[in-house]
Amino acid sequence: MDRDKIEALKNYYNDTLYNKTRMEQKVDDDYYEDQFDVSDIVLEPVTVMRTGKARRLIDGPADHIITDNPQAFRRNLKDNKTEDEANSKIAELLNTSWLQVFKKQNPNVYKQFVKFLLLRGEAWIQMSHNPDFERGKSEDGLPIILRVPDPIVIFASPNESANGVPEHVILWYELTPFIINHNFPDFQPKLGDRDQSDTVSWMEYWDKDQRYFEADGQVLVNDDNPYGFVPFVHKLSGLGTEDAQGRMERLIVGRLKFSRDTLRRETAIISSLDYSIHTFANRSFTVQGDDMHPVPPDFWEKFVVGVAMGNELPPGVTVTRSVDALPEQQLFQYLQTINRQLELEDPLTLEGVPVGSSARQQDMTTTSALRRYASIIENTEHAFSTAMGMGLKIADTVPKQLPTELKGINFKRNYEVKIFLKAEDPTENDRKVTLGSRLYQAGEIDLETNHIKFQGFTKEQSRDIRKRRIVDNLLASPEAMQIMGQSLLKETGLGQELGAQGMDFSQVPQTPTEQKRLQGEIKTNIGREMIDMSLANKGSRNPPVRV
Repeated sequence: MDRDKIEALKNYYNDTLYNKTRMEQKVDDDYYEDQFDVSDIVLEPVTVMRTGKARRLIDGPADHIITDNPQAFRRNLKDNKTEDEANSKIAELLNTSWLQVFKKQNPNVYKQFVKFLLLRGEAWIQMSHNPDFERGKSEDGLPIILRVPDPIVIFASPNESANGVPEHVILWYELTPFIINHNFPDFQPKLGDRDQSDTVSWMEYWDKDQRYFEADGQVLVNDDNPYGFVPFVHKLSGLGTEDAQGRMERLIVGRLKFSRDTLRRETAIISSLDYSIHTFANRSFTVQGDDMHPVPPDFWEKFVVGVAMGNELPPGVTVTRSVDALPEQQLFQYLQTINRQLELEDPLTLEGVPVGSSARQQDMTTTSALRRYASIIENTEHAFSTAMGMGLKIADTVPKQLPTELKGINFKRNYEVKIFLKAEDPTENDRKVTLGSRLYQAGEIDLETNHIKFQGFTKEQSRDIRKRRIVDNLLASPEAMQIMGQSLLKETGLGQELGAQGMDFSQVPQTPTEQKRLQGEIKTNIGREMIDMSLANKGSRNPPVRV
């Protein structure tokens, strides 16, 4: 790859296309780190008091909208036994190994992706193969490496596929030589007057055909792309809008951008209130004598301050406190107004604050709060679905990277998987479980569909449940109970004795049907009609929706 072309692309992206976007992201970063400037509204001697609210606006949702139990599914190309077995093995590997290992990374890649979406307005996933992994020899780790790099160092083509894969990507940032030497032991930085701990410039270029790595001006890799595709996935927060001029700063928008002024006002009023209250709690004394009675030189030696302490003042001397009142009530009302504005962006339910008078009302409020992050959740799931598909393709195409669990599987170029990362919604779960059970009892869906679509089980878990149900039904059947009872009587030798007393175990009394059990003691016609109506197929009650 021609380095001059890469350099020209990098300069265009950095200086023109993404210039304003990166400026906005750096401003948001100052708010996230609670380092934004308020010197124009918080004046001396007031001390600036930070609240950390901006960080909670980003970190809070990420801790609530992402599940601790991600699930993966693979779509069938054909409905046959071979495809079912392949899908089962792939889903089991992803659910029990890959997704769980990624969750244990520091930081958690799922939550880190969401944080970047909220903070930067965009997020990236980079996939690569693990050079230390070799099937059959060293399978301690995973065959793939998943990274969630900071979007602020990535410059990519604005032309992307439907899955968010760009035509080419350039990474440009600073690294220490120690990190570079881990993958490139022969690299030697051009230190000059610099110290060994100083960073050097790192540049990385990818397109579907070629890749190029450079550190400190030295070419480390310049060859063909071993994957045949750009191993990056890009998603936006959905908080921006696309305009006719194609301005990236309008499209890539973080959630702090339109809360900056409110955060500044909150910091200013908190600082002022804190200063006023602190000054009132630590008031100084002013001592003044009249024209005939000056303040004695030893006044402060005799003057004492404390609980139940008294002082005798010399004639003509008065003592006053420097501050004689707390902040006005209007200041606290102003702070409360600001907090209400911020609560619209950061609902209290996402911080564990109880809202309402019942658990159902709390669940409904939480559901309403989470709906504002629907696009964030969907984009995160789409990104990791695409990334897991890339990981399967890398493991299948790069030599000796396919895990033993997938050996012998013919992917047939079907690397499409679906990842579910949305956190559980108690109200929605109850509704879906109830609806699924009613549809299954009415015969409108099969048990597997009920398990997967309505109960939240994987296909493998559904298969295991159905197997165990068959065993339970067989053991609970009258015939099985009769056989086991006769066998037990035979082993204990009690059969002849009980038979001699006229007890017959050859016939088991017929058990009532489910409908008869539900009817209980009802004998009247109107009572039976009401039972039939209650058993009729009815949709589940939807929770109320705030309009």
